Amino acid sequence: MLYYLLVNLCVTAMCRMLGVIWRNSNGAKLVAKLTKLLHEAASNDYLLKELTDNYRHCDGYGYLILYDNGEGLKLIIEKFDAYDSLSVSNDICSANLKALESTVNKLAKLIEESRKGLLILHARKAGKGEPRGMMHAHPYIEGIASKNGYRLIALAHNGSIDKKPLAKLIGVNPNAYTDTHILTLWLTKQLMREGDIELVLKEAHQYTRTALNVVIADVEVRERLKAVLYAYSYISEKIKDERRLKYYKPVFFKTLGAEGFISSTVKLLAERHNLNLGNISEKTTYLLSASIS
Repeated sequence: MLYYLLVNLCVTAMCRMLGVIWRNSNGAKLVAKLTKLLHEAASNDYLLKELTDNYRHCDGYGYLILYDNGEGLKLIIEKFDAYDSLSVSNDICSANLKALESTVNKLAKLIEESRKGLLILHARKAGKGEPRGMMHAHPYIEGIASKNGYRLIALAHNGSIDKKPLAKLIGVNPNAYTDTHILTLWLTKQLMREGDIELVLKEAHQYTRTALNVVIADVEVRERLKAVLYAYSYISEKIKDERRLKYYKPVFFKTLGAEGFISSTVKLLAERHNLNLGNISEKTTYLLSASIS
């Protein structure tokens, strides 16, 4: 496992993820339950079954969590893919799902014991021919120097991007990077130039093959640590199949104690478990912004 501690169908990647913020104990309890449901969605995706026989998201996982347990805000990033350590003959998929289950149980306990926090959690289903290994698990992490300090950008994505034109723009070999990694590199460069994250994400529409469902943590390190969670969804007009539209449909939710983005399968499971997600929006071309400090 790779730790940082600090104060597809065909070529299509189809992942499950969540990006959430919680601000009190009730919000923490909800987020802890959603975290466990992410593993359930990755292990047996009911919506993906309508599209393919390969319905598990087991090509690695990753998370970023920023939380306050009474000692101040702490940041942990973890990535894992059994592909790095097991031979091809081994069941890498099952190993990844087992590791994810252990991780979500650990995260749920940590979240329940915290006062507030931010979490990005992603279970990967890699597109055909895309690089594998823990370094290619989401979220991708990049840094931006700012006038007041340093900004850490973490991005997780569900969908697929035409990475070749973006790779050409930023001068990298597209074969060495996943589409999401290239998207992250391009986005951080654009943010340094333009500053407005919504405008940058809208500019990315032209490179979107299927969906641009992204969750982004923008963590700024000044005298105090502050983090903004952004969640955004755009589905390409080329997607006409109702089953695929249902699969990529974004779910933005907001309760008194928590808010954020969850993949459509996680919402389905939340309903089956009678979880109250409060106000729900499934709009596309929509930007959610929430912060903690």
